[in-house]
Amino acid sequence: MSTRTTRARSASLQEPAESAVNGKATQDKVADGEHSPESSPSSDNTAFDRSMAEDGRNGPSHAAQASGSSNTSNGPASRQVADTQHAKDVRAAFAGVPKLRPQWSHKYMTILVVGESGLGKTTFIQNMFAAYCQDSTVPVNDASAPTAKEDFISAPEKLCTDITVRDETNLIAFHYRVQDSPGYDNMEVNMDPILDYINDANHACLRREQDARRQGPLGKTPDPRVDVCVYFIAPHRLKPVDCKFIARLAKSVPVLPVLAKADSMTTGELEAFRKTVRETLSKVAKDEGRAVVHDFSHEAMREAGVQAGAPPFAVISSNTNDLSVGKFWPVREYPWGACEALSSAHSDLPALKKLLFEVAYIDLKDQTEQRYYAFREQQLMNLDDPTLPIHRGTIAEQLHRAGLARPPNRPVRNFLGATVRYLAAGVAFYVVATYAAGGQSRLKSDVDRLQSTGGQAMEQVQSTGGQAMRQVQQTSLSTKDAIFGDKHSPPPEDLRKKRGPFGIFGRG
Repeated sequence: MSTRTTRARSASLQEPAESAVNGKATQDKVADGEHSPESSPSSDNTAFDRSMAEDGRNGPSHAAQASGSSNTSNGPASRQVADTQHAKDVRAAFAGVPKLRPQWSHKYMTILVVGESGLGKTTFIQNMFAAYCQDSTVPVNDASAPTAKEDFISAPEKLCTDITVRDETNLIAFHYRVQDSPGYDNMEVNMDPILDYINDANHACLRREQDARRQGPLGKTPDPRVDVCVYFIAPHRLKPVDCKFIARLAKSVPVLPVLAKADSMTTGELEAFRKTVRETLSKVAKDEGRAVVHDFSHEAMREAGVQAGAPPFAVISSNTNDLSVGKFWPVREYPWGACEALSSAHSDLPALKKLLFEVAYIDLKDQTEQRYYAFREQQLMNLDDPTLPIHRGTIAEQLHRAGLARPPNRPVRNFLGATVRYLAAGVAFYVVATYAAGGQSRLKSDVDRLQSTGGQAMEQVQSTGGQAMRQVQQTSLSTKDAIFGDKHSPPPEDLRKKRGPFGIFGRG
């Protein structure tokens, strides 16, 4: 029975033997630099087929010999199980890469939306995420309430919209956080709370990183840091306060200027206004000495299909959908035609969406990490600065106690400290040198001479000071006599007039 089993296996392995020869040729091609879809994953199968072919030529396999009696008793089913297990063992032995079960990963992105009230920020967010959420009316926590400013300062999450998109194929969960900000009437008042929000987000990330009670890795917890700011500019007008605010925002986060309600301008007006905004912001960047508008790479712009002249991006948003085209196709109807928000011929919204969520996503996240690590270094190394907070139980406090903080730049204190150190070193050197040269007697004589010299100097100072004091007293007495005269004689008539009727102090 064992012989028949081997023959059956040898007969059945004639085809794998031929495939082993073909596999060797494929491996030679791979070694020469030729890659094919079949060559890379079949290296394990090629080695397996070659081993099985040699096994069939050389005689009964160890599996067949060891299980000869069991195969005889159990029949073809047992032989098939043994052959299958042997094939698995051979494949495992020639496996080139470890195989792990895919697991879910999480990606986080925070978008800050800034601009005046009534520019369509809420509708813009709905049009951008409608297809991802499969809902044309995405619920957005916007800043339309009268208490929006107070809510943004006390609890920014009230104006925050969290959207999760799950990629079941690649097992990736994208977590998008869109933080709306109160529309400003007076930007000078609303500017600081928005900048404080960005700074507080970095502080929150630093506290989370140093939290001694943190139970999981940072990658599985929400990331509060702001990745990008979308700044809405009203059509037909760019205010000086907009330029000022964009310049201040650009110090902390990438800024993308957006021309809202682009359908309210003609094609010529839109191009002229886009050029004006671009030139004005370029001038602001030149005055600031750094870029104030985020610059995407040429490859990303080309892949996203960004039109010439952008940024700034001209966008259109609408709450009305054209169901004849699709469920999530927002349009704005006019008597003379329709304006489609997601059409690249009418709006830059599709290009901006692809830049943020696909093409430039990794670049934006990398820049967030770079900004954060610069902030982290400042917080951890400049711990002697009283304006920077030190939280109890954190790495910052440990570095502060260990004396690893960078010393502050205090020139006066450093100069006085260096002077004292040099004087002490000079005195110590003098004592050691004098003692080594003349012994204890020489040192004692120098000390006595110093004491006598010091005593003479003190006596001279006292005598000089006494003479100066006596001279001052005599001068004051003479001045008093000149003003008031003798103690029993009345003052002169002119001085009496100057003193007034109630004496020198104005009262009797």
